[in-house]
Amino acid sequence: MKSVIKNLLLAIIVLTTIVKKKGWWPSTRVDQNAWWDNFKVKLVTYTTELTITTDELDSANADAAMWQYFYTVENLMNNYKGTLGVYKRNLLGGKIPSDIGAPPVLALPAPPATVNSAMMDRNFLFVKSLKTRDGYTEGIGTAMLIIGDDIAPFDPTEFTPVGKTKNTELYIEGRYTKGKFIDGVEIYCQRGTNPAFITIGRVNKATFQDSRPNLVTGVPEIRIYKIKAFIGDVLIGNTSAPFQATWTSPPPPPPPPVEDTPPVVPPVV
Repeated sequence: MKSVIKNLLLAIIVLTTIVKKKGWWPSTRVDQNAWWDNFKVKLVTYTTELTITTDELDSANADAAMWQYFYTVENLMNNYKGTLGVYKRNLLGGKIPSDIGAPPVLALPAPPATVNSAMMDRNFLFVKSLKTRDGYTEGIGTAMLIIGDDIAPFDPTEFTPVGKTKNTELYIEGRYTKGKFIDGVEIYCQRGTNPAFITIGRVNKATFQDSRPNLVTGVPEIRIYKIKAFIGDVLIGNTSAPFQATWTSPPPPPPPPVEDTPPVVPPVV
């Protein structure tokens, strides 16, 4: 009985932790699009209760239009890709030539008015502001689909990447979580007796490789890394905590064999 109660309490704690980590923003594109549909309507409904200004309403409507434009375009492009693939198979395949008509055409809607970047962070902050206003109630939050933990906006000044390594026979593989906000990381490495961390380059993927030979052939070498994120060409946030690998690089390839050259015979005069 005690073990059953213990397991039940553990399950409640785990479930509570999951719920706390889950914000109000939907996880799928379809639900996100529906959220924007609902949000722009409910902003009008609760303009008075939440003291929503004309500028706030206009900004949210413009953001919703831009989001839904990309949602529509992505769906059209996915459908077009499938239709084009069918046309291509019919065009290239078969044994007897026939008229299969013109290739399909991708018709896109006109784009809406442009909006500022950082759209999601701006609206996450907007929702957080709405939930602090005097007229806000749980009923309004439920209707606006914003019940749940507020989603922290990305702060480039406070971002700290986290890295780790994995050894292979040919190189050290470094990994970090790239996410959707940063463009990549700059990599710093310290090894041998030099205490300094020397930059060894930048990557815009979630992995990097270090295949430099060991300082002493055949002797395992500790390499300590740090990484720092960048957006555009600008480094942002904090440098990661150090992470390391101990690795023995493969021996260098043997030199090519020296071919015997025949002696030079002087010409007969």
